[in-house]
Amino acid sequence: MLTVRVDSVLIPDVFGPIPFDAVLSALEPVLAGEGRIVTGVRINGVEEPAFREADTRARTLADGDEMEMVTATAAALSAGALADAVHFLPEVIGAARTMAWQLRDDDISDVHAGLGSLAESLAMLTALIQCADNRARDGGLARTGWLGEDVSAVETAIEQLGAAAAAGAWQAVADVLELDLAEALEAWRTRLAAGLATVEPPSVSTTA
Repeated sequence: MLTVRVDSVLIPDVFGPIPFDAVLSALEPVLAGEGRIVTGVRINGVEEPAFREADTRARTLADGDEMEMVTATAAALSAGALADAVHFLPEVIGAARTMAWQLRDDDISDVHAGLGSLAESLAMLTALIQCADNRARDGGLARTGWLGEDVSAVETAIEQLGAAAAAGAWQAVADVLELDLAEALEAWRTRLAAGLATVEPPSVSTTA
């Protein structure tokens, strides 16, 4: 017999040999009905970060093997991603404003690298919020505007940045960074913080 635990609770009467996929497929619908999502798997004490990949799912478990599944609620996962975004946003806003001040002092030495780094940060931020939104939908939580008009304002500012930088209009770049982009990000942070308050478990902090 296999030893199968979900959040340390023993699941009885699981016999091998059996594909890992069969165990996961049997348990996930039950967990989903409880609003829980499998977030991690250990097999014989070894973490399996790619447990949703085909190779791992096809693995055969034998009697005597031990498998541990870790779960979290959709609300907790959504809150975690939102909390990370809310925490990360002041750093991005600060970077935009610092670059604007440098450009106003005619310091364009690192502008292209700085804009590239800023674009990467914004992409990571959007991915975090998309993750939060997906988890909220998975858990049947109320739909919110986390990816709505604020994203549009940020995208517009990025387009303006690209056009101004291509023209070498560095003071215009500074204006967009300090006014359009930073203000759009501030508004986005306010919306995300409000969204976080609707889904966060007591253990999630909103401090920046």
